[in-house]
Amino acid sequence: MLDIVMIDDDPVDIELHRRFLEKRCDQIRLTAFLEPNAALEHLSRRVSGAAEDAGVHLIAVDLFMPGDDGFHVAKTLRPLARRLGAALGVLTGSMNEEHRRHAALAGLDFFQTKPLNVAGLATIGRELGLFDVEETGRTFRIFDEMVPSRALATASPGPQSRL
Repeated sequence: MLDIVMIDDDPVDIELHRRFLEKRCDQIRLTAFLEPNAALEHLSRRVSGAAEDAGVHLIAVDLFMPGDDGFHVAKTLRPLARRLGAALGVLTGSMNEEHRRHAALAGLDFFQTKPLNVAGLATIGRELGLFDVEETGRTFRIFDEMVPSRALATASPGPQSRL
């Protein structure tokens, strides 16, 4: 299971991503937050082991939120992301190259424009060497290795090898 945590102030964007990702791939769980503080609490519980499932693979932060700069939010989340072994990056509507450079200088793992689609998810997974994505018609599969010979088990209740 690929566990994605999304922080975005727009409930429509969250629902769009939830519908797209979870309906097209049963190997994705999207946990979304409208408020950065709620995400911080959630991730802190996961780090401390208080949450039922500690696994998080990607943390995607919206760049522009009222009262919150996405880069500042990402900086705050960085220690938790490291402890969870999660990739931390920006998911934004901005195509501004300056924002992309700022994300790279800030040490973020990815910079992806909205909406996060199959190609964008595949780019993140491949660039970070975490997983690969194979589109199969209206659905897609995620592989836990860069070699698409071992698909993640979707019915297995046990932990996956890397995801």
